[in-house]
Amino acid sequence: MTDTTGSGYLALYPYNPDQPSAVPTTSTLNYTKGETVPNLTIAAPGTVADSSYDGAYDNGFYVGGTGTAQFVLDAFGFFYNK
Repeated sequence: MTDTTGSGYLALYPYNPDQPSAVPTTSTLNYTKGETVPNLTIAAPGTVADSSYDGAYDNGFYVGGTGTAQFVLDAFGFFYNK
């Protein structure tokens, strides 16, 4: 998170298209006004295939709080379980 004008949090979670409003009760990172906050998170994708995206398994992102913030994401790699 960067360019924050208030305080808040970001939650990254395994998205389930059958329960689109299910947001976790814990945060991945917290921020306050004027901060740039880096973080590393390893997150599992959802367990239910999203048919609107050709059966992809998605992650959800939720930003809560006051003011605005910019969310910068570098996604790299994945674990493959055979």
